[in-house]
Amino acid sequence: FRLANQGNRIACFELGELFYYHSGSGISDYAKAKYWYEKAGDHPGAVWTLGYMIITNKCPQVDPDKIDYLKALDYFNRAGEKSAPALTSIGQLWDEGHYPKADGTFENADNNKAVEYYRMAAEMQYHFAMNRLALYYEHNGNASEAYRWLEKSNQIAADGWTLNKLGYCAEHGIGCERNLDVAAEFYLRAITEPPSETIAPWAQFNAARVYSGQLQKSRGQYYDLRKAWELFVNAIKNFKSVQEHPMVLNEMLSVLSECYDEKNNEEAHALFEQTRVLIMAYMRKIRGTPAEKSRETSNLLAFFKEVDTAFLIWS
Repeated sequence: FRLANQGNRIACFELGELFYYHSGSGISDYAKAKYWYEKAGDHPGAVWTLGYMIITNKCPQVDPDKIDYLKALDYFNRAGEKSAPALTSIGQLWDEGHYPKADGTFENADNNKAVEYYRMAAEMQYHFAMNRLALYYEHNGNASEAYRWLEKSNQIAADGWTLNKLGYCAEHGIGCERNLDVAAEFYLRAITEPPSETIAPWAQFNAARVYSGQLQKSRGQYYDLRKAWELFVNAIKNFKSVQEHPMVLNEMLSVLSECYDEKNNEEAHALFEQTRVLIMAYMRKIRGTPAEKSRETSNLLAFFKEVDTAFLIWS
């Protein structure tokens, strides 16, 4: 704080990062982060993040149709051509049809212009730009080129999104040779690296499929039903939409079924039947209102704690 209060730009930027990424506290304070980023003056990282906070509606929070893309673009341009994150963000504005005109309207989405910016950032070894290029080539039917960019991104900075995507490619033979063992390794690594909020449950779900033997259809070196169950439960907790829940729950029933087959006792059978009935009822009820969905999910997770305890008996 002393250096920041003396006007040191780097110190101000680092304080902004501290509040943005909730170091140690577990809770981000975007208002304080914004304050210190602004104090950092023309520090490229601070200037870019101020623009990024606008387009991601972190600070200030406004109605989505009132996001000031023009102001965000000004920040990105101020960050300069030497800022790979700024170049990538400008590319995203073109990609998503949010590149603003002076009158507040938007230019038409232009993938070619987006790719130009992504390539400039990728040449600066910015892995997120490489991921954007991978998505571009995937959406345009060039699977091998998409996989090549994912590999390059992973070599620069492994993260949960890239690893999970590589696992998916290896599982289905997209842009590479199909190899379930390689897919399993990618999926398990994906849960050890920092993921985004949206990819975390998918990484947990896929890793659980590895531990349950469902991915490779065999009890290989990673076979561990208890770990599988824990990861499936975490995926249920972290999916923001209940639409993915039935997919996860069906896999969980398979795990319970295996436990029952292995133990073949009355207690395991009773718990399996109780869980099966509850899950099937849940999948019918989640078609209700948001409040009903939230309540049903809470009830289901509470019951899963009992099932988790039962695993101690079965193991």
